[in-house]
Amino acid sequence: METAGKALIAECCDQHGFRLLALETDIDHVHCFVSASPRWAQATIVGLLKGYTSRGAPGTLPEARGASVTENSSGHRRTTWERQVRYRQR
Repeated sequence: METAGKALIAECCDQHGFRLLALETDIDHVHCFVSASPRWAQATIVGLLKGYTSRGAPGTLPEARGASVTENSSGHRRTTWERQVRYRQR
């Protein structure tokens, strides 16, 4: 699932002309650094990536069906796309 998720994110970046600088995954979250033209709002980029992977995952990852709630190592339960986005501006 990790490899397929990374492939979906890379595919989305290629499709929209973003440069994927770094990508790390864990059991319940993803760290993704993307370089894009200033015309793209950060929230739009995040929305594109989240939408692309959420629509791509069920079709390509049968084991992801119904996996909308996960539990991390500290026991915190969260939904697959719980709102936890942080932006870093230069």
